[in-house]
Amino acid sequence: MPLVKILFVDDEEQLRMLYCRLLSRASYEVIGVASANEALKILQSQQIDVLITDQKMSDINGIRLLSMAREHDPAVQCILISGRITNEMKQAAKLAGAFDCLEKPLDLDHLKITITKALEKKESKVSDQKHGEKD
Repeated sequence: MPLVKILFVDDEEQLRMLYCRLLSRASYEVIGVASANEALKILQSQQIDVLITDQKMSDINGIRLLSMAREHDPAVQCILISGRITNEMKQAAKLAGAFDCLEKPLDLDHLKITITKALEKKESKVSDQKHGEKD
């Protein structure tokens, strides 16, 4: 069974490297990048299961990135992270297709649970689509 592939996008290098390392130890295949533009290149060339992106970045904000990611691949599950999650940000992220929004600093156990739930949602969508094709 192939590893779940996660794309982690954050321009804070130390935080990105820390979470990429921790998620890799949790048996995920993790790609870490510093910008939305780098993330878009990866999303266009590789199959990503879960996109975790910071809201505030220098090029494109996280909500816009996850919207673009979902346009490219509606099956990708997106988690928005930020130092402070407001109700408005949460609503905008949900409208753009985010599975969830998490506040930094990230609790690793909570992050892993959120990833698992996002993957379950993805699998149920895939299963529903397969059953729909058989009918």
